[in-house]
Amino acid sequence: MKVLIAPWGSYQSWGTSEYEIGKKVYQDSLLEIIPLIDEENPDLTIIVLPDTLVKGDKLDLSSDSSADGYAVICKSVEDDLLKHEKGKELMRVTNGKLKILVEPGIGQFSTGYFRGNIMDFFHKTFRSLGEIVTDMLQGPFDGHSGEDPEELHIILDVTHGSNYTIILTTRAVRELAQLIATKYHVSLKIYNADPYFREKENRVPQRINIVENIPDMEHYLPDIHLADKALDSFWKAAKFGFPLLLIHQYPDVLSLKKKLDNLTVQFTRDIVLSRGSTELGVKTGVLVLDRKSQLGVEYWKLSLVYFLAKLHPQLHVMQQSVSSGTKLKDLYPYNPAFARIYSPLVSSYIETELDAIEKVIDKNRTSSKYRGWNKLLELFRGHDSQKQRHLFAHAGLLRSQTEFKVDTYKGNPTLLRYGEKAMKKLFKILTPEKKT
Repeated sequence: MKVLIAPWGSYQSWGTSEYEIGKKVYQDSLLEIIPLIDEENPDLTIIVLPDTLVKGDKLDLSSDSSADGYAVICKSVEDDLLKHEKGKELMRVTNGKLKILVEPGIGQFSTGYFRGNIMDFFHKTFRSLGEIVTDMLQGPFDGHSGEDPEELHIILDVTHGSNYTIILTTRAVRELAQLIATKYHVSLKIYNADPYFREKENRVPQRINIVENIPDMEHYLPDIHLADKALDSFWKAAKFGFPLLLIHQYPDVLSLKKKLDNLTVQFTRDIVLSRGSTELGVKTGVLVLDRKSQLGVEYWKLSLVYFLAKLHPQLHVMQQSVSSGTKLKDLYPYNPAFARIYSPLVSSYIETELDAIEKVIDKNRTSSKYRGWNKLLELFRGHDSQKQRHLFAHAGLLRSQTEFKVDTYKGNPTLLRYGEKAMKKLFKILTPEKKT
């Protein structure tokens, strides 16, 4: 599966040009992205536009709701592109496989003044792109059967766009690629064309260059802390290699989506639309868009957890039996449910711990002493430290907090589960109190 993403700026002023990609030359092309689409043949093209492209002087701001007014702004920006000759050409070359995102921008322009936090563009673009791409990967869409594609190829075109939109879209795409790499093989290719030469005489074709090419993106989960202890433990279980905790704390994906949607709605409701005046120090009559709140870093963190859970629904299936016990053999990193979540190094730590547990259990399998559920500590006989480093060393299976159940017949599955009060203890270890 292949997705092409491009942040754009004020496309109306772009002139035609000749472009060269590979050994092909495109004469009088309206857009640099057209040769790129021809070269890469993506399943979907996504154009990211800032809302600052709106023709604010022509908008009707009579709506009682700022949220409704903002929806009109976003729709206006999208419609303007689709009505423009460049938008029509884009629809033609993509065969309609096109999505346009309108995201929160900032700055002062001749038709509008947009005030807010610059990082809202990143947070919202990350969520929007993530929703589209994960939906594509997990369900049927036009031109794709819906079968698991196994591979995702992301092409990012950074030729156009304003300074912050290019930087923040690149960050959003890279972080999304690293997250999706916990399940799929992901490649990332970034293109940028030569600078545009305005004089037609002696103009040579602009080359469309590959500025970065990562054939197999390594997965990466950033170091974050979430106030919600259950979500925080789920994230850390994925990052640090705690397979039983990962299954145990798998969150409700639909609830996470609803929470993100509600935060987005509130963000748009807190937008105030007005017209410029001398009192505001802004040119009289121009659109003034003032964001009174921001999505913030917590929105991004929640999006990360949401997409990680959304990408790995098999963990939810395993979670259904967590109270009655999870088969020890199902906790090994090679279980397809874990996909590529764990790196080779972390996987080796998990395997070493599970091998040690299996070895001791097999030695005591026929003992009448171990019937029903027992703590691992009873097998290993020793002091079980409650320090964070021991949690990491034992793949999240603290021996005083993890219970096992064996069958006397060798070959039958050994079950593991956390004890009744284990979550409270694990939460405390994962988020130690700060010293004052």
